[in-house]
Amino acid sequence: MVQIERNAFPRYLSSTTTHIEKLSWGFSSSTILLTKLVNSIEESNTDVAWETLKDYKRLYGFPKKSILNRLLITLSYSSDHRSLTRAHDLVNEIVKEKSDLPHHGSLVRLSLALARAQIPVPASNILRVVVENDRFVSMDMWSAIFLHMVKTDIGSCLASGILIEICECFLQHHHKCTGNKMKKNVHRNKLLKPDTTLFNLVLSSCVEFGSIAKAHRIIHLMRLVGVVANADSINIIAHIYEMNGQRQDVLNLEEHVGSSSHRHYLQLYECLLNLHFKFNDIDAAANLMMDMHTGFKSCSVAVENHEMKMPQQVQVGSCNLMIGYRMLVEPNKFPNDFLFRPRKTFGLVVFKDGKLVPTRKAIAKLINASIRGDRIGELSDFLVDLIHVEKDNDLVSEVVESCIRLGWLEIAHDILDHFKLTKLPLINSSIYTYLYREYNKKNRAQEAKLVLRDMKQLNLPIEISTNLEKCYLSELMEKEMTKPIEAESLLYELNSSIFFFCKAKMMEDAMRTLRKMEARNIQPNSQTFIHLVNGYSSLEMYREITILWGGEIKRVMEGGGCMVANKDLLDCLLFNFIAGGYFERVMEVVSCMNGFNMYIDKWVYRREFLKRHRSLYKNLRTSETSEVQKKRLDHVRTFRRWVGIDVKISSCLS
Repeated sequence: MVQIERNAFPRYLSSTTTHIEKLSWGFSSSTILLTKLVNSIEESNTDVAWETLKDYKRLYGFPKKSILNRLLITLSYSSDHRSLTRAHDLVNEIVKEKSDLPHHGSLVRLSLALARAQIPVPASNILRVVVENDRFVSMDMWSAIFLHMVKTDIGSCLASGILIEICECFLQHHHKCTGNKMKKNVHRNKLLKPDTTLFNLVLSSCVEFGSIAKAHRIIHLMRLVGVVANADSINIIAHIYEMNGQRQDVLNLEEHVGSSSHRHYLQLYECLLNLHFKFNDIDAAANLMMDMHTGFKSCSVAVENHEMKMPQQVQVGSCNLMIGYRMLVEPNKFPNDFLFRPRKTFGLVVFKDGKLVPTRKAIAKLINASIRGDRIGELSDFLVDLIHVEKDNDLVSEVVESCIRLGWLEIAHDILDHFKLTKLPLINSSIYTYLYREYNKKNRAQEAKLVLRDMKQLNLPIEISTNLEKCYLSELMEKEMTKPIEAESLLYELNSSIFFFCKAKMMEDAMRTLRKMEARNIQPNSQTFIHLVNGYSSLEMYREITILWGGEIKRVMEGGGCMVANKDLLDCLLFNFIAGGYFERVMEVVSCMNGFNMYIDKWVYRREFLKRHRSLYKNLRTSETSEVQKKRLDHVRTFRRWVGIDVKISSCLS
C-alpha cells in the first residue's frame, strides 16, 4: 500500500463521493476519509471534521478510539456552543450503539467545557456516562465542573443528583471491600470518595435555590461516606437547618464552635438569631445579641474545640428516640479554596470592631417582639445591660426616639422611667423635649407634666428646637410591625412538631398536628408536606402519600393561598410514587411540574425506575390481564416513554 502523506488529497474532494469503495489510484474511500478527518482535526477545522465523521460513520461505523479522542478534545477546546453540542451528541451516539467509549479524560474535559459554557444538561450527561462506566475522576476536576454547574437552578439540580449517585457508587464499592478484594478496592474508593469542597459547592447551591429536601439527603450521605464538615460546611448546613426550622440542630452546631472562632461563623449566628425570632423566643434572641456585644465572654463552651485537632461529633436530630445521627465536623478547619457567601442574607449580624454585633434590623425585631409580647420591662433591662457593655447610650436614645415617631408614647415613657432608675449617663434632653411636645400635641397634659417633672429632676432643659434627623431604626420598626409574627411562629412550632413525629415514625401524631393546624386556620406550607411525605416514605406507606397528594396537597395548592407548587415537594412525591408503583400519580406530578415550567432531571427517575421496577409486567400474559391492569400498564408505558426507556413491556400485550 502506498503511504499517504498529510494533505496528499485535493481539497475539492467532496464528502458526497465517498460511496465509491476504490479510487482509480488504489486508495480506499475509508483511507481517504480517515486522512481527511485527521487533517481537519489537526487544523481545528471542526465543521469539515464533523461532516467527514458523519460520512465515515455512515459507511464504516465509528473510527478508531484514538481518532475519536482527538476529535472530542478539539471540539471541547472550541468556545462555540455548536461544537460543544456536537461533541456531546457524538458521545451520546457512541453510548447508544454500545461502542467502545473514548478515553474518560477526554469525556471529563468535554464535561468541563460544557459546564463552563453554561450548558449543564449535556455536561451532566457526560459525567453520568463516566460514573456509570466505573471510570474515575479526580476530585479537583469534579470541583471545577461543579463550580460552573451550580451557578444556575438547573445546574444545581443536576449537580446534586450526580453527587448523590457518586456517594451511592462509593458506598456500593465500600461494602464490597472484603476479603482478597480489599486492597484493590481501597485504592479505588479513595479515588471515588467525594471531598468536603464538592459537598460544600452542592449544598451551598441547594441553599441558593431552595432545594432543602435534597440538601438533607446530601448531608445524610456526607455522614455515611465519612466526609468531615469544615467551617464552610457548618455555615452552609446552618442555613439549611434554618430554612427547615431546625433550631436545636443549629444550637448543636453552635456548641462546637470554639470561643476564638466566632468571627468565622457570622452565617451560623445569623441563622440562629433568625430562628429565635421565627419561634418568637425573645429571651433567647436577647441573650444571643448580648453575647455578641460581650464578645461571647459569658458563654461557656463545653469543650474548647479550637484546641483540638481531631474531628468532633455533632448530634443531628433527637437522640432520645434514636432517630438522629452523628455527623463529623472540624470547626477550626478554614478552607482557602471556598468561602460560602449566600446572595440572600437576613441582615441581622455584622462583623465590626473585631467582633460580631447585631444590626439595627435585629434591634428592630427585638423591640417589636417585646412590644407584641408586652415585655417592655425586659426590653428596658436589655438596653440598660447594653449600655453597661458598650458605655454608650446612643442606642437607647434612638430606640426611644423611634417609639415616639411611631406614636408609641407610653412605651417610650416606660423605657425612660426604667432608665431613670439606673446610674448611667443621661439620655439626651432633646428626646425628653420631643416626648413632652408630642404629649402636648395629643392633648395629654397629665403625661406631659410627668415628663416635665422628670426633666427638672434630671436638670435637663427644654430645648427650643428638636430638629431630629431621619431615624433609620424607626423605619425598620414600622416595617417589622406589618409582619404576622404570631401566625408565623406558630407555623414553625407546629412544623417542628410534625418534623419530630415524622422522624420518629409517629404518623398518627403528625397527622393530628396537621389537623390542629387547619383548626387554627394556619395554612400548611411546603415544608409541612415534605415532612409528612418523608415520614410515610420511611414506613413505605406509599398509598397514604397518594391520599395526601390527592387531598390536602392539591387542595392547598389550588386554594390560591401563600403556598404555590414547590419543586422540592414535587420531587419528593415523584420519588415515592415511582417507589410505590403509582405511575398514574407520577404522570400527574410531571404534568404539574411542566405546568409551572420546572426542570425535571429525567435521568434520576429513569435510574430509580430501573433499580426498582426493571421487570415490571414483563412476564404478564394477555389472558392474565384485567382492565385495571391494562390501565396500569398504559401508565407504565407512558412513564417509560417519558424517561426514554426503549425496552418494550410485555410485547404480547401490544
